[in-house]
Amino acid sequence: MLKRNMPVPGCSTDNDFARSFSKWLQSSCGGGKSPKQSDVSVNRALKFIKFCCDENGEGEEEVLNSPNLIDYALGSPQLLTKFVDSLKEKWCIGQSGQIAYVASISDLLDFRKFNRPPATVLENFAVFTEVYVKRAGKYLAKDMRSNWTTELGIETLESRRSWATLSEVQSVIPFHEERYKSVLEHCIISPSTVKTGDVTYATRFVTAYMFLKVKGCRPMTYRSNLANV
Repeated sequence: MLKRNMPVPGCSTDNDFARSFSKWLQSSCGGGKSPKQSDVSVNRALKFIKFCCDENGEGEEEVLNSPNLIDYALGSPQLLTKFVDSLKEKWCIGQSGQIAYVASISDLLDFRKFNRPPATVLENFAVFTEVYVKRAGKYLAKDMRSNWTTELGIETLESRRSWATLSEVQSVIPFHEERYKSVLEHCIISPSTVKTGDVTYATRFVTAYMFLKVKGCRPMTYRSNLANV
């Protein structure tokens, strides 16, 4: 039975530090993120800071107003490790979500380096934080790929009665064929009035049809392509 995700406690983003961080993420040097993307990354990164505040018994407002305290949190591999482990064990965050949190912490790390902290802090970042952030990202990505292989394995799918034979999958094609032909005819007669949704539908139909015709006849290729979807 799947566990339900629990909300990760976070800091307020209505402060100068969060706004400055978000603005930097939207800049060319910060990655050129959209306002929405930058806000999401800021929110995730500050949840890590909130976690560190709770662990050390410090007030989040005090920490957000003190770059030194933020640098301390970023420079602690113990806090980083405990936070990443808590994402899974305490808050039941999925692997893709865990990877996103690690990426946001990496964004925060780059932001602090951009603001030129003392040399000792930069050295600590290079020796500890960057190494462990990179290792965490690699481990989570590897673990996710491993789980995909297991979850999409024939044995697993068959045990869940979720594995269809090639002939069963191909039997779905006629069900959608009529609408595809209708869209195609519409495109020929009046291309300027074709709806975007119909074009998308037709494109997906052709893609699925070609996949089943060309790739589906080779079981191992079929399986490996499913794993990459």
